[in-house]
Parts: sequence; C-alpha cells; structure tokens
Amino acid sequence: MPIKLLSISIARSDFGRMLDFYEVLLNSTLYEIELIVGGAHFDQSLGSTINDVKKEFKGKIHFLSDSSLNPGDASSLIISDVYKILLEQKPDGLLILGDRFEMLAAAQAALLAQIPIIHIGGGYITLGAFDNYIRNALSKLSHIHLVPSLNCADNLLKMNESKSRVFICGAPELDAFEKTEPLERNTFYGRVKLDPNKDFILATFHPETLLDAKENLSFTKNCYDALINLDMQILITAPCADPNHEVFLDLCLRLSEDKADCSFVPNLGLINYISALKYCTLLLGNSSSGIIEAATTKTPVVNVGNRQKNREHTTNVIHSSFNVSDIKDSIKIASSKNFKEMCQSVKNPYGDGNFSTKAIEVLDSLSWPLSLLKNDDFIH
Repeated sequence: MPIKLLSISIARSDFGRMLDFYEVLLNSTLYEIELIVGGAHFDQSLGSTINDVKKEFKGKIHFLSDSSLNPGDASSLIISDVYKILLEQKPDGLLILGDRFEMLAAAQAALLAQIPIIHIGGGYITLGAFDNYIRNALSKLSHIHLVPSLNCADNLLKMNESKSRVFICGAPELDAFEKTEPLERNTFYGRVKLDPNKDFILATFHPETLLDAKENLSFTKNCYDALINLDMQILITAPCADPNHEVFLDLCLRLSEDKADCSFVPNLGLINYISALKYCTLLLGNSSSGIIEAATTKTPVVNVGNRQKNREHTTNVIHSSFNVSDIKDSIKIASSKNFKEMCQSVKNPYGDGNFSTKAIEVLDSLSWPLSLLKNDDFIH
C-alpha cells in the first residue's frame, strides 16, 4: 500500500508554495496525498482562492467548517475538524507548511490523534510577528523538519531538535519560479490594468501581529501618505488573514480608489505573481516573498516594519520603518539604477528551486511508519 499523507491549506500563501510538491506526490506510486482546506481560502475579500484549489489540486479534498471567525474560535474549530479527519483517514503523516496559527491548531490535532508531523519551513527567525512563536511551537511538535537553509537548520539544532530529523531542502516556493515562464509583458500589464510604458511598484502589506489595532491603523495611514502622490504606478495585493488585516485591506481599496494609476488585485495567482516580480521596479511591503522569492528574480525590495525582522536575507533588501519619509527615501534608493544593478549579483540562500526533488528523497529515506518518539533516532 502507498504511504498516505495529508496536508492542510488555509490560504493562498501556503497552497501556491506547496502545489509543485503536491503534484509530485500525486504522480507518485509510493505516496498518496489528500488535502484539508479551509480558512482564508473562502474569504471573498481576499480573492476566494478556494476556486484555485479546486481547479489545481487533483486529489481528494476534505473541507473544514466555517473558519471566518476570530483566531481563537477558528483555532478551536480547526483542532476539532482536523482531529476527526485524521482519526477517520489514518494517514501515515501530516504535512504542515509555515507558521500560521491555523497550522498550529492542525498540529495540535495531529498530536492528539498520534499522527507524525512533517514540518516544512522551520528555523526561520521573524522577531516582529507572532509567527515566530507559532513556528517554533510547530517545530517542537514536529517529527521531521524540511528546512530552507543551513541557518534554519542550525536554528533548529539550537532548539535541541535531533540532527537526524533535520533536512535542508530549500524553500518550496522557489520551485514554481524555476518551472513557470512569466507572461509576455503586454499580456501581463493588460491583465492587471497597468500602463506597460510606465514603471510600477508591487506592494503587499500584512498586519504587524505583535502590535494592536491602533498601531496597525497608523501604519496604513503612513503607507497611504507615502504612496498616494508617488510618481509611479502601483499594483497592490490583499493582505493575509491575520488579526487586524481589515485595516490593510481598506488601505488597498482606498489607494485604488484615490490614485488613478493604482490597481488592486486581491489574489494575483502564481503566473501573474511571478510576472509581477519580473516586471516591477521594486517590491514594497512586509511579505516573506520580499525576502525569499525576490532574491531569485533579483528584484529590489523595500521591507517595511518589523514583521520580517531578523529573517536571513540578501543585499537586494532595504529595510524601512513605517515612517512616511523613510518609505519614500527607501523607494528612491531601491528604484535607482545603481541599486538595481547591484541586485543582479545576489544569490538566494534558500535554494535553487528543487525542493520537491530533495523532499521526496528525504521521504524515501525514512523508515515508515514514523516513530512518535522524538528522542528515538529512527532514521538510520
């Protein structure tokens, strides 16, 4: 019988990153993969990405209950739903990507159901968001770690995770960038309703989850003031569904209404996003994409605020506060000819787009069924 794996997807951010790996597993005779889906995928204001999941994932899908609730209630529902699904399906392992609170809830369910966890993306450090706490908690609950870089592996070893359970595979989101050709320039500009004869900034702002609603609201006001009179087009995408995301969603709507050359596309989708990174003058915001994917496309980045604080990055990234003048000054530097030329020499520390190949090799090397005893050196 094939080794049965389940994975959970709650937003565009994890599904796009994992799709290539899902396809590899779906096409394998050694593994069977099914998907648990819920969360922000069903949020119309964030692009209704459930439609993308249904279209692109060819395996069996299990749906979670309504999770358009506050994080506490949503987490409670996820624990209950995932626990029931795991007991019913009896998989050999649960694949979990990243550091969102929904993923932590799923991991708790797996622990209670005695299902081993394979965690992808542990070892990052992002001191400016509660993601850091969630990621580390996930690492302590997990049995196998597929990490993106040597630094990430070292960070897990410092947390006393066994070396025999930590594998450097690169970042899964880079696989798609190696395999997907961007759209032709005029086709892309037409899709996102921008003028192909003018430069544009690609912008994505997420909440600072260690700060309250009042402070996040002040950040959106500063972003608006910094961008409203900017002599450059803006393509802005929706925030993730973290607490206080509503004020950043309102920023997207107000900018697109008040600035004639600002286009708001809640969910670009994979090929449009890859094209946007290729053609934009710079990436602005506080998304992990500015740290990870942008190094592959050698795109200048202005990383704003503390959400990505201390995440390993290359010299294509300029750090800015949410101060209006800091944002404007950083945009000026990042869009300069000298800075753009310097970015062409960066090398991505998170791999070269072959996560899926390395991850399958790791899975093939394991002794199935996996041991639930984390102190049991079972691999070799």
